[in-house]
Amino acid sequence: MLENKGQHISDVNDSTVNQAQRDVNVYLGMQPADVIAIVNTLVASKLEQYSAQAKLTAEQRTKEFSDKLVSEITQKVLDKINRFEEPSIQYITRQATLGYIKSGEKRLGDDLVDLLIERVRSEEHTTTQNIIDQAVNLLPSLSKNVLALLSLIAFRNVTYSGPRIKYEELLRSVNPLLEDCNGIGSLEVEYLKQVGCVSGVPSITFHSNYEEELVKSENLFFSHPLVGDDYQQLLNILELKECNRKFTYLGNANDFPTLFAYFPFDPIHHSCQSGRCKWPELLQINIDERLKAKLDKASKLFKPFSSEEVRAYLYNLDSNWGQALIALNRQDVKTLVPTTIGYYIACRQLTKFTGEEISLNTFYK
Repeated sequence: MLENKGQHISDVNDSTVNQAQRDVNVYLGMQPADVIAIVNTLVASKLEQYSAQAKLTAEQRTKEFSDKLVSEITQKVLDKINRFEEPSIQYITRQATLGYIKSGEKRLGDDLVDLLIERVRSEEHTTTQNIIDQAVNLLPSLSKNVLALLSLIAFRNVTYSGPRIKYEELLRSVNPLLEDCNGIGSLEVEYLKQVGCVSGVPSITFHSNYEEELVKSENLFFSHPLVGDDYQQLLNILELKECNRKFTYLGNANDFPTLFAYFPFDPIHHSCQSGRCKWPELLQINIDERLKAKLDKASKLFKPFSSEEVRAYLYNLDSNWGQALIALNRQDVKTLVPTTIGYYIACRQLTKFTGEEISLNTFYK
Protein backbone atom coordinates (compact mmCIF):
# COMPACT_ATOMS: atom_id res chain seq x y z
CA MET A 1 0.00 0.00 0.00
CA LEU A 2 2.78 2.45 0.87
CA GLU A 3 4.53 1.65 -2.37
CA ASN A 4 1.39 2.34 -4.33
CA LYS A 5 0.99 5.72 -2.64
CA GLY A 6 4.57 6.56 -3.46
CA GLN A 7 3.94 5.81 -7.12
CA HIS A 8 1.00 8.21 -7.20
CA ILE A 9 2.87 10.97 -5.43
CA SER A 10 5.68 10.67 -7.96
CA ASP A 11 3.29 12.04 -10.58
CA VAL A 12 3.87 15.42 -8.96
CA ASN A 13 7.14 17.22 -9.48
CA ASP A 14 8.97 16.50 -6.22
CA SER A 15 11.11 19.60 -6.28
CA THR A 16 8.04 21.73 -6.89
CA VAL A 17 6.18 20.19 -3.97
CA ASN A 18 9.14 20.62 -1.67
CA GLN A 19 9.60 24.21 -2.79
CA ALA A 20 5.89 24.89 -2.21
CA GLN A 21 6.20 23.47 1.27
CA ARG A 22 9.19 25.70 2.03
CA ASP A 23 7.42 28.75 0.65
CA VAL A 24 4.28 28.29 2.73
CA ASN A 25 6.05 27.65 6.04
CA VAL A 26 6.26 30.69 8.27
CA TYR A 27 7.72 31.23 11.68
CA LEU A 28 4.51 30.30 13.50
CA GLY A 29 3.78 27.38 11.18
CA MET A 30 1.41 27.06 8.24
CA GLN A 31 -1.57 29.33 7.76
CA PRO A 32 -4.90 28.20 6.22
CA ALA A 33 -4.31 30.04 2.95
CA ASP A 34 -1.01 28.17 2.51
CA VAL A 35 -3.03 25.04 1.73
CA ILE A 36 -4.07 26.64 -1.57
CA ALA A 37 -0.48 26.63 -2.81
CA ILE A 38 -0.10 22.98 -1.83
CA VAL A 39 -3.32 21.93 -3.60
CA ASN A 40 -2.35 23.83 -6.76
CA THR A 41 1.06 22.15 -6.80
CA LEU A 42 -0.35 18.68 -6.16
CA VAL A 43 -2.66 18.77 -9.19
CA ALA A 44 -0.51 20.88 -11.52
CA SER A 45 0.91 17.96 -13.49
CA LYS A 46 -2.55 16.51 -14.08
CA LEU A 47 -3.98 19.82 -15.30
CA GLU A 48 -1.31 20.04 -17.99
CA GLN A 49 -2.88 17.00 -19.64
CA TYR A 50 -6.16 18.85 -20.31
CA SER A 51 -6.97 20.90 -23.38
CA ALA A 52 -6.89 24.69 -23.02
CA GLN A 53 -10.63 25.07 -22.35
CA ALA A 54 -10.79 22.05 -20.03
CA LYS A 55 -7.75 23.35 -18.19
CA LEU A 56 -9.50 26.64 -17.44
CA THR A 57 -12.49 24.72 -16.05
CA ALA A 58 -10.22 22.46 -14.01
CA GLU A 59 -8.33 25.44 -12.60
CA GLN A 60 -11.58 27.10 -11.56
CA ARG A 61 -12.76 23.91 -9.87
CA THR A 62 -9.40 23.58 -8.12
CA LYS A 63 -9.89 27.09 -6.72
CA GLU A 64 -13.43 26.27 -5.59
CA PHE A 65 -12.23 23.14 -3.83
CA SER A 66 -9.25 24.89 -2.23
CA ASP A 67 -11.40 27.75 -0.95
CA LYS A 68 -13.88 25.34 0.62
CA LEU A 69 -11.08 23.29 2.15
CA VAL A 70 -9.42 26.37 3.64
CA SER A 71 -12.73 27.51 5.13
CA GLU A 72 -13.33 24.13 6.78
CA ILE A 73 -9.74 23.89 8.02
CA THR A 74 -10.07 27.30 9.64
CA GLN A 75 -13.27 26.32 11.42
CA LYS A 76 -12.48 22.74 12.42
CA VAL A 77 -8.83 21.65 12.38
CA LEU A 78 -6.72 24.78 12.51
CA ASP A 79 -4.60 23.24 15.25
CA LYS A 80 -3.66 20.37 12.89
CA ILE A 81 -2.96 22.41 9.78
CA ASN A 82 0.72 21.43 9.67
CA ARG A 83 -0.39 17.91 8.77
CA PHE A 84 -0.79 19.15 5.19
CA GLU A 85 3.01 19.00 4.96
CA GLU A 86 2.88 15.22 5.44
CA PRO A 87 3.16 13.05 2.28
CA SER A 88 0.17 10.89 3.21
CA ILE A 89 -2.10 13.92 3.66
CA GLN A 90 -0.83 15.46 0.44
CA TYR A 91 -1.51 12.21 -1.41
CA ILE A 92 -5.13 11.97 -0.28
CA THR A 93 -5.68 15.71 -0.79
CA ARG A 94 -4.57 15.27 -4.40
CA GLN A 95 -6.96 12.36 -4.87
CA ALA A 96 -9.86 14.33 -3.39
CA THR A 97 -9.14 17.41 -5.51
CA LEU A 98 -8.93 15.38 -8.72
CA GLY A 99 -12.16 13.60 -7.78
CA TYR A 100 -13.93 16.95 -7.57
CA ILE A 101 -12.32 18.39 -10.71
CA LYS A 102 -13.88 15.67 -12.87
CA SER A 103 -17.48 16.71 -12.12
CA GLY A 104 -17.42 20.05 -10.29
CA GLU A 105 -20.53 18.95 -8.41
CA LYS A 106 -20.90 21.06 -5.26
CA ARG A 107 -22.35 18.22 -3.19
CA LEU A 108 -19.40 16.00 -4.05
CA GLY A 109 -16.95 18.78 -3.27
CA ASP A 110 -18.50 19.35 0.14
CA ASP A 111 -18.42 15.63 0.92
CA LEU A 112 -14.79 15.23 -0.16
CA VAL A 113 -13.73 18.21 1.95
CA ASP A 114 -15.57 16.65 4.89
CA LEU A 115 -13.60 13.43 4.39
CA LEU A 116 -10.32 15.34 4.24
CA ILE A 117 -11.12 17.06 7.54
CA GLU A 118 -11.82 13.65 9.09
CA ARG A 119 -8.58 12.37 7.55
CA VAL A 120 -6.57 15.15 9.19
CA ARG A 121 -8.20 14.30 12.52
CA SER A 122 -7.35 10.61 12.27
CA GLU A 123 -4.10 9.02 13.32
CA GLU A 124 -1.75 7.51 10.76
CA HIS A 125 -1.48 3.74 10.25
CA THR A 126 -4.92 3.05 11.75
CA THR A 127 -7.96 1.26 10.41
CA THR A 128 -9.89 4.54 10.41
CA GLN A 129 -7.22 6.24 8.30
CA ASN A 130 -7.35 3.44 5.71
CA ILE A 131 -11.14 3.52 5.61
CA ILE A 132 -11.15 7.27 4.98
CA ASP A 133 -8.59 6.92 2.19
CA GLN A 134 -10.79 4.30 0.53
CA ALA A 135 -13.83 6.54 0.93
CA VAL A 136 -12.09 9.50 -0.74
CA ASN A 137 -11.25 7.37 -3.77
CA LEU A 138 -14.66 5.70 -3.94
CA LEU A 139 -17.02 8.62 -3.33
CA PRO A 140 -16.65 10.30 -6.76
CA SER A 141 -17.84 7.08 -8.41
CA LEU A 142 -21.18 7.08 -6.56
CA SER A 143 -24.12 8.82 -8.20
CA LYS A 144 -26.48 10.75 -5.96
CA ASN A 145 -29.19 8.09 -6.11
CA VAL A 146 -26.73 5.28 -5.34
CA LEU A 147 -25.38 7.34 -2.43
CA ALA A 148 -28.90 7.99 -1.16
CA LEU A 149 -29.75 4.28 -1.30
CA LEU A 150 -26.56 3.37 0.59
CA SER A 151 -27.29 6.00 3.26
CA LEU A 152 -30.85 4.78 3.77
CA ILE A 153 -29.74 1.15 3.95
CA ALA A 154 -27.49 2.20 6.82
CA PHE A 155 -30.17 4.44 8.34
CA ARG A 156 -32.57 1.53 8.62
CA ASN A 157 -30.11 0.00 11.10
CA VAL A 158 -30.11 3.09 13.33
CA THR A 159 -32.43 2.69 16.30
CA TYR A 160 -33.37 5.40 18.77
CA SER A 161 -34.57 5.15 22.34
CA GLY A 162 -34.82 8.76 23.51
CA PRO A 163 -37.67 11.30 23.54
CA ARG A 164 -40.19 10.92 20.72
CA ILE A 165 -39.84 14.55 19.64
CA LYS A 166 -36.16 13.98 18.87
CA TYR A 167 -36.92 10.86 16.86
CA GLU A 168 -39.36 12.74 14.65
CA GLU A 169 -36.61 15.31 14.03
CA LEU A 170 -34.32 12.42 13.08
CA LEU A 171 -36.85 11.09 10.57
CA ARG A 172 -37.34 14.54 9.06
CA SER A 173 -33.60 15.11 8.77
CA VAL A 174 -33.18 12.49 6.02
CA ASN A 175 -35.78 14.12 3.75
CA PRO A 176 -33.07 15.32 1.29
CA LEU A 177 -32.01 11.69 0.77
CA LEU A 178 -35.55 10.67 -0.10
CA GLU A 179 -35.63 12.99 -3.10
CA ASP A 180 -32.84 10.98 -4.73
CA CYS A 181 -34.56 7.58 -4.39
CA ASN A 182 -36.65 7.84 -7.52
CA GLY A 183 -35.92 5.21 -10.15
CA ILE A 184 -33.59 3.03 -8.11
CA GLY A 185 -33.40 -0.40 -9.70
CA SER A 186 -31.27 -3.51 -10.03
CA LEU A 187 -28.41 -1.62 -11.69
CA GLU A 188 -27.92 0.63 -8.66
CA VAL A 189 -28.12 -2.33 -6.29
CA GLU A 190 -25.57 -4.34 -8.26
CA TYR A 191 -23.26 -1.35 -8.57
CA LEU A 192 -23.17 -0.92 -4.78
CA LYS A 193 -22.11 -4.57 -4.57
CA GLN A 194 -19.52 -4.19 -7.32
CA VAL A 195 -17.72 -1.27 -5.65
CA GLY A 196 -17.74 -3.02 -2.27
CA CYS A 197 -20.16 -0.81 -0.35
CA VAL A 198 -22.59 -3.62 0.44
CA SER A 199 -22.67 -7.39 0.51
CA GLY A 200 -25.50 -9.84 0.32
CA VAL A 201 -26.62 -13.28 -0.69
CA PRO A 202 -29.83 -13.44 -2.77
CA SER A 203 -31.16 -16.42 -0.82
CA ILE A 204 -30.67 -14.78 2.60
CA THR A 205 -32.97 -11.90 3.59
CA PHE A 206 -31.78 -9.78 6.49
CA HIS A 207 -34.71 -7.38 6.62
CA SER A 208 -38.48 -7.25 6.62
CA ASN A 209 -40.36 -4.40 4.98
CA TYR A 210 -39.15 -1.15 6.49
CA GLU A 211 -42.57 -0.30 7.94
CA GLU A 212 -42.57 -3.54 9.93
CA GLU A 213 -39.04 -2.93 11.19
CA LEU A 214 -39.97 0.53 12.43
CA VAL A 215 -42.87 -0.84 14.47
CA LYS A 216 -40.54 -3.38 16.09
CA SER A 217 -37.60 -1.08 16.77
CA GLU A 218 -39.45 2.09 17.89
CA ASN A 219 -42.55 0.36 19.13
CA LEU A 220 -43.82 3.08 21.48
CA PHE A 221 -43.29 5.81 18.88
CA PHE A 222 -45.32 3.99 16.24
CA SER A 223 -48.27 3.34 18.51
CA HIS A 224 -51.70 4.85 19.11
CA PRO A 225 -52.42 7.26 21.95
CA LEU A 226 -54.31 5.76 24.88
CA VAL A 227 -57.89 7.00 25.20
CA GLY A 228 -61.09 5.87 26.92
CA ASP A 229 -60.78 2.70 28.99
CA ASP A 230 -57.11 2.27 28.02
CA TYR A 231 -56.38 5.75 29.32
CA GLN A 232 -58.12 4.99 32.58
CA GLN A 233 -56.26 1.69 32.88
CA LEU A 234 -52.99 3.59 32.45
CA LEU A 235 -53.92 5.92 35.29
CA ASN A 236 -54.73 2.95 37.51
CA ILE A 237 -51.43 1.20 36.79
CA LEU A 238 -49.46 4.37 37.50
CA GLU A 239 -51.57 5.12 40.62
CA LEU A 240 -52.75 8.46 39.28
CA LYS A 241 -56.05 10.22 39.89
CA GLU A 242 -57.25 12.88 37.46
CA CYS A 243 -59.64 15.61 38.54
CA ASN A 244 -60.30 18.94 36.80
CA ARG A 245 -57.30 18.43 34.52
CA LYS A 246 -54.99 17.95 37.47
CA PHE A 247 -53.31 14.79 38.70
CA THR A 248 -52.85 13.37 42.14
CA TYR A 249 -50.22 10.67 42.59
CA LEU A 250 -50.90 8.02 45.17
CA GLY A 251 -47.38 6.62 45.23
CA ASN A 252 -43.96 8.02 46.12
CA ALA A 253 -43.73 11.71 45.21
CA ASN A 254 -40.20 11.18 43.89
CA ASP A 255 -41.64 9.05 41.10
CA PHE A 256 -43.74 11.88 39.72
CA PRO A 257 -41.15 13.49 37.35
CA THR A 258 -40.23 10.10 35.87
CA LEU A 259 -43.85 9.20 35.20
CA PHE A 260 -44.54 12.37 33.28
CA ALA A 261 -41.27 12.17 31.34
CA TYR A 262 -42.24 8.77 29.97
CA PHE A 263 -46.00 9.35 29.75
CA PRO A 264 -46.85 13.00 28.96
CA PHE A 265 -50.58 13.21 29.63
CA ASP A 266 -53.10 15.34 27.79
CA PRO A 267 -55.75 16.01 30.44
CA ILE A 268 -57.75 18.22 28.08
CA HIS A 269 -58.46 15.34 25.73
CA HIS A 270 -58.04 12.61 28.37
CA SER A 271 -55.35 10.85 26.37
CA CYS A 272 -51.69 9.94 26.57
CA GLN A 273 -49.04 9.30 23.96
CA SER A 274 -45.75 7.72 24.94
CA GLY A 275 -42.95 10.22 25.49
CA ARG A 276 -40.34 7.64 24.48
CA CYS A 277 -39.68 5.50 21.43
CA LYS A 278 -39.33 1.97 22.76
CA TRP A 279 -40.42 0.15 25.87
CA PRO A 280 -37.40 -2.17 26.44
CA GLU A 281 -35.42 0.90 27.53
CA LEU A 282 -37.76 1.20 30.50
CA LEU A 283 -36.18 -1.96 31.84
CA GLN A 284 -32.72 -0.38 31.80
CA ILE A 285 -33.29 2.96 33.49
CA ASN A 286 -31.79 3.55 36.91
CA ILE A 287 -34.89 3.46 39.14
CA ASP A 288 -36.19 1.06 41.75
CA GLU A 289 -37.76 -2.20 40.63
CA ARG A 290 -41.24 -1.25 41.82
CA LEU A 291 -41.45 1.80 39.59
CA LYS A 292 -39.73 -0.01 36.74
CA ALA A 293 -42.34 -2.77 36.81
CA LYS A 294 -45.08 -0.14 36.80
CA LEU A 295 -43.66 1.64 33.76
CA ASP A 296 -43.15 -1.63 31.94
CA LYS A 297 -46.72 -2.73 32.53
CA ALA A 298 -48.09 0.66 31.47
CA SER A 299 -46.06 0.74 28.25
CA LYS A 300 -47.59 -2.54 27.10
CA LEU A 301 -51.01 -0.87 26.87
CA PHE A 302 -49.99 0.97 23.71
CA LYS A 303 -51.26 -0.63 20.51
CA PRO A 304 -48.81 -0.60 17.57
CA PHE A 305 -49.47 0.95 14.19
CA SER A 306 -50.24 -1.26 11.24
CA SER A 307 -47.87 -1.13 8.26
CA GLU A 308 -50.40 1.05 6.44
CA GLU A 309 -50.47 3.50 9.36
CA VAL A 310 -46.67 3.67 9.42
CA ARG A 311 -46.64 4.46 5.71
CA ALA A 312 -49.28 7.15 6.19
CA TYR A 313 -47.24 8.68 9.01
CA LEU A 314 -44.07 8.76 6.87
CA TYR A 315 -45.93 10.16 3.85
CA ASN A 316 -47.17 12.95 6.09
CA LEU A 317 -43.58 13.81 6.99
CA ASP A 318 -42.48 13.84 3.34
CA SER A 319 -44.27 12.50 0.26
CA ASN A 320 -40.92 11.23 -1.07
CA TRP A 321 -41.03 8.47 1.55
CA GLY A 322 -43.20 6.65 -0.99
CA GLN A 323 -40.35 6.11 -3.45
CA ALA A 324 -37.88 5.52 -0.60
CA LEU A 325 -40.03 2.69 0.75
CA ILE A 326 -40.26 1.15 -2.71
CA ALA A 327 -36.46 1.14 -2.86
CA LEU A 328 -35.92 -0.17 0.69
CA ASN A 329 -38.54 -2.89 0.30
CA ARG A 330 -37.10 -4.30 -2.90
CA GLN A 331 -36.26 -7.96 -2.37
CA ASP A 332 -32.69 -7.50 -3.55
CA VAL A 333 -32.23 -4.53 -1.17
CA LYS A 334 -33.55 -6.46 1.82
CA THR A 335 -30.69 -8.92 1.35
CA LEU A 336 -28.02 -6.21 1.64
CA VAL A 337 -25.72 -5.36 4.55
CA PRO A 338 -23.29 -2.42 4.27
CA THR A 339 -19.60 -3.22 4.42
CA THR A 340 -17.29 -1.20 6.67
CA ILE A 341 -16.48 1.27 3.89
CA GLY A 342 -20.19 1.45 3.00
CA TYR A 343 -21.12 2.19 6.59
CA TYR A 344 -18.43 4.85 6.84
CA ILE A 345 -19.58 6.71 3.73
CA ALA A 346 -23.17 6.48 4.96
CA CYS A 347 -22.14 7.73 8.42
CA ARG A 348 -20.69 10.90 6.95
CA GLN A 349 -23.86 11.46 4.92
CA LEU A 350 -26.15 10.87 7.90
CA THR A 351 -24.02 13.11 10.11
CA LYS A 352 -24.40 15.87 7.53
CA PHE A 353 -28.17 15.59 7.33
CA THR A 354 -29.03 14.86 10.96
CA GLY A 355 -26.61 17.31 12.54
CA GLU A 356 -25.65 14.56 14.98
CA GLU A 357 -22.32 12.74 14.92
CA ILE A 358 -23.07 9.22 13.68
CA SER A 359 -19.91 7.16 13.78
CA LEU A 360 -18.97 3.61 12.87
CA ASN A 361 -19.40 2.77 16.56
CA THR A 362 -23.14 3.06 15.95
CA PHE A 363 -22.89 -0.15 13.91
CA TYR A 364 -19.81 -1.80 15.43
CA LYS A 365 -20.32 -1.82 19.19
